[in-house]
Amino acid sequence: MARVLAAGAVAVWAVGTAGAPAARAATGRGAVQQQWAAGTSARAGAAGARGLDAAGDAPGGGMVLGGSGSPASGSGNGSGARAYRPSPEAHKVTGGHSSKEAPTLAAGLSTDEVAPEETRYYAVRLDATSDVYVSAVAAPVPGTRVEGREDSLSVTLRDGQGRACGPQGLTRFQADGMTYPVADYTVRRAGEGGGPCRAAGVYYVAVERRAGVVSAAEPWPVELRVMTEPGLKGEAPKQPSPSASGTGEPAPPDGSARRVSGGTGFDDAAEVHSGVWRDHLAPGETRFYRVPVDWGQRLQARAEFGGSGAGTQPLVDGWGLSAYNPARGAVGRGRFVTVDAAGDSAGLWTAPVAYGNRENPDEAVGAMRMAGTYYLAVSLSPAAAKSWGDGVDLTLRVNVVGRPAAAPDYRAAPGAFSVADPDPGVAAGHGGTGSGGASSSSGGSAGAGGSTGSAGTATGSGVPPLRIAGWAGIGTGVTLLAVLAGWTVLARRRAPATSQSWG
Repeated sequence: MARVLAAGAVAVWAVGTAGAPAARAATGRGAVQQQWAAGTSARAGAAGARGLDAAGDAPGGGMVLGGSGSPASGSGNGSGARAYRPSPEAHKVTGGHSSKEAPTLAAGLSTDEVAPEETRYYAVRLDATSDVYVSAVAAPVPGTRVEGREDSLSVTLRDGQGRACGPQGLTRFQADGMTYPVADYTVRRAGEGGGPCRAAGVYYVAVERRAGVVSAAEPWPVELRVMTEPGLKGEAPKQPSPSASGTGEPAPPDGSARRVSGGTGFDDAAEVHSGVWRDHLAPGETRFYRVPVDWGQRLQARAEFGGSGAGTQPLVDGWGLSAYNPARGAVGRGRFVTVDAAGDSAGLWTAPVAYGNRENPDEAVGAMRMAGTYYLAVSLSPAAAKSWGDGVDLTLRVNVVGRPAAAPDYRAAPGAFSVADPDPGVAAGHGGTGSGGASSSSGGSAGAGGSTGSAGTATGSGVPPLRIAGWAGIGTGVTLLAVLAGWTVLARRRAPATSQSWG
């Protein structure tokens, strides 16, 4: 039977599907549970009565999401690295060890934790007309020991028989030995795209953590979000043709930088617009920024670290730039880049936002499927403390390019999947901005020092792949993209075997 745990209640942890791994993680659970119980607002009693009929959820500041994870030896993780801070509106739940024990997730945000080699199960009640996104954010405290790319978190949505509703969301750390918030989603498409899950009813979310041999035994805090996107009144727009783009990437914005203080996560991400921004990252820290991007527009961003360090040895996998769409799906994949005394930079240039992009097999293009609040996350390795002391100055150049296109004809208000009615975190004014404010990106206008929308203007009719300078580039030509698209999806979307815990 589905159940909802009251927020603030101390969960009873059973030895579950992970067996020995669950037992070795038990020592760290108490501290994590106490932190969650102390910070979560007591609202879960109403969670079971809430349906999945609203897109988005309430924002806020809230408690620090973290536990007793063991900092890596010599990581340099000091008090300057802030831990991920989820929304105080999140409901505390404890996932079951099988679908029979699964608590019900309401629309919006929930928090839990998952131990190494453990799978947690949750139930969701879906209608038959909406696309539903279920995302999972893994947020181990800065300095927690991980084994590079062996540590991962996956999220899958299945029916009562264990059949997958859609592609698995799989996220892992791209920098060896460095922890930072990572996120991805799974989606149930309405209609024929929903496969065995197209009908209204109860379905099950599985969140699985895989761990390396030397990884920390403590559980990771996890933030879950359920979002619904209304169906369309008529026929869905077709997938844009890549050959229709015909535009190159414009020069990044230049001019005077405005000061901004990035957030610790999605909820408190600082809002930025087209222009140049200045921030400072402590070793081991990740800072988040939110950018409104409308239909037909493209997001360009470049992160630059100044070469002010005293050290002479380059720091491999020293830092990286990540991007996420409004449903917290990763926009492309890449690897961290080297930072040295001369400084370095990494950038991204996305496809235009278009509804039809969800039919594209390339994950970087497919993620640009909705208007709304996009997120940039910049992470700095804790090892930077050895040469850069208290951290490194960051210059972030942001450009929203292109004139807004017409939105799809939704059956209901799109909520968070629009710029006019953005994610509630933006609407409520959460997240800081630089001094002097920031101008709107609507119409492609730039902020101070930013490029205008006419530079490199693109519409939803053209879908070039995301390009990440300093990372592994995604796609170099339309023909090559078509050939490799299937390989890319297969490499990322490992389909897990149906677990005996289903049913």
